[in-house]
Amino acid sequence: MSANTTPQPDTPSEHAVKRENLWILQDNLRLFLERGSALIAYPFDESDWDAVRFGVRETSVARNEWYEYELFGEPSVKFAFAEEGDGRRLRIDVETIAPVLTRLEALARIMQCYEETSTATLEILTQAAFLETLEPFQGELMGCDDERLAICFECQEVQEFFSGKRWADLLQGDYWLPMGYAGANFLAQEARRYFFPAYLVVAIRNTNIRYRRDDIDYEIGLVKQEKWTPLQQALIEFATYLVTLERF
Repeated sequence: MSANTTPQPDTPSEHAVKRENLWILQDNLRLFLERGSALIAYPFDESDWDAVRFGVRETSVARNEWYEYELFGEPSVKFAFAEEGDGRRLRIDVETIAPVLTRLEALARIMQCYEETSTATLEILTQAAFLETLEPFQGELMGCDDERLAICFECQEVQEFFSGKRWADLLQGDYWLPMGYAGANFLAQEARRYFFPAYLVVAIRNTNIRYRRDDIDYEIGLVKQEKWTPLQQALIEFATYLVTLERF
């Protein structure tokens, strides 16, 4: 049998360098660079920060004056920064390979919303990102069989709490999300995935009074390795980062 010599169409390589223009809130510049550096294993330090924060001061989108800076990670990322002129937004031109660019785009979406004094806008972004998560059938709520459910008090408590609710409902009123041993680990996989955004929003909020850091980190860990969209994955990684801060 002769080999097929039909020319194959070119396909874009994931290593091809691409360029995108993003924006973030100026107050989030350092956080964007630190979290972005983590994506490429670059040890971002004070010398990097000094170079960028002083470099962007005389920039302007209107005057087409940009400050360029490159992070030599794996892979490298080239940035160009310019202030919008409204005192809040910063334009960032990014050049790197496609997979990293996609993750930086998602991170920029978060940095457009995140504010230390209020998580309201970031919560809205989180709810929108998970809006189409499929709701489990009522009979597929629990991860145990009926025999186990009949004798397990913790399983019964979890079933009673989640039954008949949507995940957004859990963010209203005065609900206490089940955490730790008697938490979402009792749910079936699809149900756990469905209710996960509620735990994510809890991690984003400043909830140190109600929940322990270890409990929140545990609930995130139950599903963080599943397949998510780039924005969902970025939100999970950012919430995991927030859990490590002393605000919890």
